[in-house]
Order: sequence, then structure tokens, then C-alpha cells
Amino acid sequence: LLLLLLLSVACLLRQRSGSGLLLRTQCVSLSYQQRKKKAMSQMKHHRRTVLPESKTKAAQEEMINEKHYQLDSLGRLADAWIPIPSEHRASLFSLEGMKQRWEHLRKLLRTTYSIAVIRRKDKEFKPIPFAQQVQENIIKLQTDISNVSRAGKDIDLDAIVTAQALAQLRQEMKRGHVWEFVSEVERPRIVAANAFPVETKDNLFAQVTVKINLRQKYGLEGHPLVEKDVTEFVVAERSLVDAKSKWRICSKIIPVWMLPEEEQQRIKEQTQQAQTKANE
Repeated sequence: LLLLLLLSVACLLRQRSGSGLLLRTQCVSLSYQQRKKKAMSQMKHHRRTVLPESKTKAAQEEMINEKHYQLDSLGRLADAWIPIPSEHRASLFSLEGMKQRWEHLRKLLRTTYSIAVIRRKDKEFKPIPFAQQVQENIIKLQTDISNVSRAGKDIDLDAIVTAQALAQLRQEMKRGHVWEFVSEVERPRIVAANAFPVETKDNLFAQVTVKINLRQKYGLEGHPLVEKDVTEFVVAERSLVDAKSKWRICSKIIPVWMLPEEEQQRIKEQTQQAQTKANE
């Protein structure tokens, strides 16, 4: 009898534990359903509106214009490097010569990479036609400046030159002179390029240096013209994120090896002094 009594008590306890587990499962299931229903109602209230394709593109363009700080021009050169001709390089076995060749290799790789970035952003960019266009712009610029210096009439050059560069040319416009293009001595070509971010990593600017070698005549007004070959390194720039931006002349680079020997020596001494102070 005692054994039967114990067995009956054990059965009752098992049934109660099972029913309790069932009740807990039902409670959990019921709370999940409630949470799901609440989440669905919130999603209906915050449903995402789908814009037409035209409005979506307009919104994207507006976001780009707000995100990027559009500049008319940087007003400075990111890097004034140009390749040094072999006749002006130091000996390969000297420390200076090794530095020059290492820098030449680094800047050549950067130029190759920058041109690839420019071509990806500007589908119409082609190196040979681009260099030819820069040469045509510099010829037009020099001719217009010569005419302005003698006639005194102001002209609009904003399409081919930046405002900062034009401000530097005002002094030359005040001196009456004659400039004439004679012929092209050497085909223009790109010698350096640099694509770099400004303010943010997505706001890209590009500066491209073109070597131009022209035979020209120059002389002050009332004096005979002197005909000679002139080599210039002209820099053109544009914003790569602004679709309305155009390539314009922003500066010229005068390399050290084209300066008089006295000026070269002075610049070399200044560079050495600056390096000494930096090491100290």
C-alpha cells in the first residue's frame, strides 16, 4: 500500500510539472506574437517612400554638391615637381644623384596613377589632345595679354585661366609689349600629373603639368622684337567631382636648372640651411 501511495504521488507531480511547462510555453509564444504585431505596425507607419528615378538622381546630385566643398581654384600648386633632364642630373654614384633618381621614379608612378584617376573621372580626357589644347590656350593667353597691354581694353579670360593666375598677370598687362607666336619647336606633352583630395577624401582635384616649347617673338612696345625658343611648364587644373568644372591654366613652373647659376646657388644654400634647422 505504501508503494502504491508513493507511485500515485509521483504521477501527480509529473502531470503538474508538464502542465506548468506548457503554460510557460504558451505565455512565451503569446508575448512573441504581441511583439511581432507591434513591430509590424511600426514598420507600416515608417514605410520607406520610393522616389521616381529622375527625383532620385536630382537628390544624389544635390547630396554631392552639399558634401563636396566646391572651389573655383586652389590658388596654389600641390607639387611643383618636374622631371630633371639627364644633362642637369647629379652623378648616379653620388648621394644627390641617387635621391634625384628615386624621386623621379616615385613621381613617375604617381603621375601614371593620377592620369588613370583623371581618365576614370573625366571620360573625355586624352593626354595628347589635352596637351595640345593647353598649348593653344597659352598661345591665346599670351596674344590677348599683348593686345591688352597696348590697347588698354580689358577682355574676359576666365574660361582658360583661373582668377588667381589672372591676378598675377595684371602687372604684365600694364607694360606695353608685343608677343607673337612663330612656330612649334616640340610637340607639347604631359610631364607630371597629380590627383589629390581636398578637405575630404572624395573631393578630388587634379593638376597636370605640360611642357611647351615654342618659337616666339617678344619685345617692349617701340623696341625691336627678339625671336627665340622658349620652354615653359604650364599647369592646368580642375575639380574632378564638379561636372561643370573645366581645365584652366593656374600657374607656370620655372625649374631651378633653368635659372641663372647665381640664383641656383642661392636656392641650394637656402635648402641646405632649412635641412640643417630641421635636423636640429
